[in-house]
Amino acid sequence: METYHTLTQDASNVTHLHRGDVLSICGLTFSVLNAYDDTVLQNVGDEKDYQNNASLLLKVSSVNSSMLFCSDIKYDMNDSLLAACKDQLACDYVQTGHHGNWSFSEEFYDATGASVYFIDAPSSITDNADFPASTLKSDLLAKGKTVLSDGWKEIERRYRATLKDKPEAEDGKNADVTLPELSEGQGFPNPAAK
Repeated sequence: METYHTLTQDASNVTHLHRGDVLSICGLTFSVLNAYDDTVLQNVGDEKDYQNNASLLLKVSSVNSSMLFCSDIKYDMNDSLLAACKDQLACDYVQTGHHGNWSFSEEFYDATGASVYFIDAPSSITDNADFPASTLKSDLLAKGKTVLSDGWKEIERRYRATLKDKPEAEDGKNADVTLPELSEGQGFPNPAAK
């Protein structure tokens, strides 16, 4: 992390967000509740997992609703973030930390007051007792919360299913064309580029 920040600190095309920053973009307010800084360095445990614990914790708010994006933050930051920003956690939706595994406490998630939680992991993790995400999912469901845990591809599929104008295959002309069988070592002539 230190090397990345050193290499990019003077780059004109990179903006480092900091704890406490607030940005307004397209009618949305982005509040930065966690970012790589001394607070992370002081709270990271014996694993020294800076890459995950220095993830951005963003609260994105519109006029009508808000969502907390917990990124890959793990349990090391739980107490520090509760102490520093518990009153800012209230939201409608939560993307759970670290795919629902080894992330935040029940107290942290309760402080959000959210009714919908998104665990960005497949059911092979969220429904597998070997992973903490399965316990988190069960606990949230027992509290009457909605839990979406089908991974990003399933969320994208659901989103696309709601579109009025369904995306077409490229130009729509090749929708029924299938790819030919391919074999190892097979060569291809130079195709014409579109």
